[in-house]
Amino acid sequence: MHSKGQDTEADLDFQDSDDLQEIVWRDVDQMNKVTTRENQLVAEQLRRKRMKYLCTQLKSLLPATPSKIDRCGLYEEAINYIRKLEEDLRQLQRKRDHLLEIQSGKIANENIEHKVTVEIYDREAIISITSQRRPRYMWRILEELKKHGLDVETSQFFTGESFVLLYFHANFKDDISLDPVQIRSSLECKLKLTY
Repeated sequence: MHSKGQDTEADLDFQDSDDLQEIVWRDVDQMNKVTTRENQLVAEQLRRKRMKYLCTQLKSLLPATPSKIDRCGLYEEAINYIRKLEEDLRQLQRKRDHLLEIQSGKIANENIEHKVTVEIYDREAIISITSQRRPRYMWRILEELKKHGLDVETSQFFTGESFVLLYFHANFKDDISLDPVQIRSSLECKLKLTY
């Protein structure tokens, strides 16, 4: 049962907060014209409209929510997403603080990850290494490559404040096996022992 000029919940499709504000003021005007019982009905309809609008807004802020989801499910999704964002923020703050301490020299970065990739094409190998900068680093890597029967043809390196990125193009000697996993493991081990 509607008063004249009232919209049902199904008739509403809010686009922005201006639409909601216009509807709220229109409903307030209607409430002033009706009896107490009708005021309660209009107030309840207004509350439902507002809840629908707010749920629509909340759903638009969440990533990958199902198209059909009830309010409890929507609230759970929102709570889980906010908790995930809070945890992501804490992790990023810890990483930032750690990097600032490394940069300022307060601590040494002993838990630095080394990334080594080895790709083999016929009798050639492309090796890339990302790691922390250390003195005499390059010759230790070259020694390790030589142990695996690799003759380095070309090398490139890029340096940051505390990291180095190395690329090697090498050829295998004829009598050496071509095992990229063994080469990678050996280089990773050598990098860890270097520190």
